[in-house]
Amino acid sequence: MLTHSRNQDVFKWDSRVKASHSAPIPWGGRYTQKGGGLAAWRETLAAAKRIRSLGVDVGIDPRGDVRSQLLLLLCGCRTRTGFTNYLVNSNLKTRGVLLNRNYGEMEEEHRFEINRKLAAFALRRELPELSMPCFRADRLAAGELGAAKIVVHAFGGWEGKLWAPRRWAELLNGLKQEIPGREVLLCGAPEDEERLAELAALTGQEYRLTSLAELIGALKNARLFLGIDSGQMNLASALGVPVVALFGPGDSTRWRPLSAGSRFPHHKFDCNPCPQKKCVRPNDSCMARLDVDAVRQAVLEVLGDG
Repeated sequence: MLTHSRNQDVFKWDSRVKASHSAPIPWGGRYTQKGGGLAAWRETLAAAKRIRSLGVDVGIDPRGDVRSQLLLLLCGCRTRTGFTNYLVNSNLKTRGVLLNRNYGEMEEEHRFEINRKLAAFALRRELPELSMPCFRADRLAAGELGAAKIVVHAFGGWEGKLWAPRRWAELLNGLKQEIPGREVLLCGAPEDEERLAELAALTGQEYRLTSLAELIGALKNARLFLGIDSGQMNLASALGVPVVALFGPGDSTRWRPLSAGSRFPHHKFDCNPCPQKKCVRPNDSCMARLDVDAVRQAVLEVLGDG
């Protein structure tokens, strides 16, 4: 695996990944932030050089991005596989010119299916259908947070995907009355602490700042993950945990949770899926329109099914 350095820890816990190489990929800034400068390019080229020394036979670009395809070339991949119609403007011009095994255009479907078909095309053999869980965390035992039945990860990622703390508070305070006695873990990353503290004050709920390992440990025994459209949501789904994911600007066709029993309340405007640059409805956003009652009903349905 060659991945952005902020994503490498995910692969450390996946027992099927033999090795991962990371770099602060220069164009991989967080949404509105610009990518890295010369230092980032140097680290990325050094990572590509390490991979090149391995003599890689097949390289797969799962993004449909000419920049990722350039990395495959720099890594010395003899066969470079990818596709041409992902929403990245640069590749719309080159149409996979750096690929020597080009899938062409891919259908609009879940990203997992896109990746599975692309890997099958690259390896020239059929791959098994999806089964859950599809993330192997064999190297990690459930930790001290593993007793939580409902894991709530309310924040993170792109600002446009966030739900207001007062709406979260209305939801969680309502659920206290309807499902008493269930243990809830309100958690988040260190950069979310200010918002978490605000939500904790509104709900009387304690919160924990969790590492990736702690989050995986908590999810192993959870009956429900409740959160926004995020990497943490996809991790819970891959671990086979039922999910209630709040969708707004994101594309639920490609990114909805696939674990059994999951729900994804989604308020869509005509601008969905959002290009993730600047909201065209800042005073009436899709997340602001997402109804608390609809989310609460989804939570009760998932827990009732369990």
